[in-house]
Amino acid sequence: MANAGRGGCLAVASLAKQGHLGGAAAHQAGQFAAIAAAPAGQLFGDHLLGIFTRQQPPPQAGALQRPDAHVVGEADQGRLLRCAVAPRRRNGLQQRWGITPLHRLAQQARGEALLTALHHALPQLQLPQITGISGSDLYKQAVLRGEPLSHAVLAATGPLPQWEQPEALSLWIAPHPCGAMPVLHTPSWNDFEVLVRALAHRGEPVVLPDGVHAQAVSGLIHWGLIHQLGRQSRARLIVLHEAPYGSVDARHVPCAMSAGDWLAASTTLRLEHELTHLATKQVLGEMRLNLLDELIADAMGMVAALGLFDAALFGRCLGIDIDHGERPIANGRWLSYTRELSDREACAAVQLVITRARELESRLRERPALLATEQAMARLRWLCRQRLDQPLSPASAALH
Repeated sequence: MANAGRGGCLAVASLAKQGHLGGAAAHQAGQFAAIAAAPAGQLFGDHLLGIFTRQQPPPQAGALQRPDAHVVGEADQGRLLRCAVAPRRRNGLQQRWGITPLHRLAQQARGEALLTALHHALPQLQLPQITGISGSDLYKQAVLRGEPLSHAVLAATGPLPQWEQPEALSLWIAPHPCGAMPVLHTPSWNDFEVLVRALAHRGEPVVLPDGVHAQAVSGLIHWGLIHQLGRQSRARLIVLHEAPYGSVDARHVPCAMSAGDWLAASTTLRLEHELTHLATKQVLGEMRLNLLDELIADAMGMVAALGLFDAALFGRCLGIDIDHGERPIANGRWLSYTRELSDREACAAVQLVITRARELESRLRERPALLATEQAMARLRWLCRQRLDQPLSPASAALH
């Protein structure tokens, strides 16, 4: 392990010297050569337990607990959150998607008719996306109080959201053993931005990273749900943009797929990835965004989409140059989960997740029964018992 980590770190340092990494990535890479010389046993501290394992370290005396967040995305922009979805309360409301207005809407409308219906159910989609809109009286009127809006008032406040392909907007309910989830899907990046800003950022004109193509939103104010189940009711959904997963070209997919087939498979992979993050909340009572959870979610997504797990494809989707010494690519997805780590820890974590990915590919090849759809929850529970800094346990344990 020490030799593997040392080689990967030296490769990153070489990239930095050649000017192939910029910004935060270059800052990290500049120290990787020195880190590579450190003994493997010195790479980890007790505070990294939450990064390497799904077990929780005991809280420090007097430490404040991080509050639950309400928004979870495919790329986390560097925050390593331990708990990142919805409130911890479990009153059954969040699981009963079969009775929500979104479920009925998914059966009745799509395209422009769907957008019109969503405007009524989710008035935040109508608001101008300008700085400060979330604290405005207009937002309080429309979203917090559910009062009707006039087009004249909206237009006077600022430019209205512009939709590029409203006819291509679709909504469906994705089934999952841990609870079905409404999914809004669009092939337009522009429309994806409008949806995410409105639903996840309360209409603020945030700039979304290029690598973000999925957004899970929790605690969403939906007035149809409130009228049916009460003011404490909240909706949740996943917004998806149609794009190749991890920006990886179809030629790197092990199943010899066409570009169109890979695009369709990417939607399945991306959706299962997000559902897996939410399922860990059900299985373990929490969800975190880190390299271990990314490996778990990508593994579940890849099996759902392709029927297999491929470590090289996982590395490419993570932003690792598999063809050239496993070098991290500038601004790759790996950076989103290592920005708050020290250089030593980041180098170790990237090397470890690639090692665990290879082991996972081997374990699943040895136990193909674990790839079956009916074994999905057994597979997830087995994956959640693993640690990033230890070899994977035998997959046979998952089948018992």
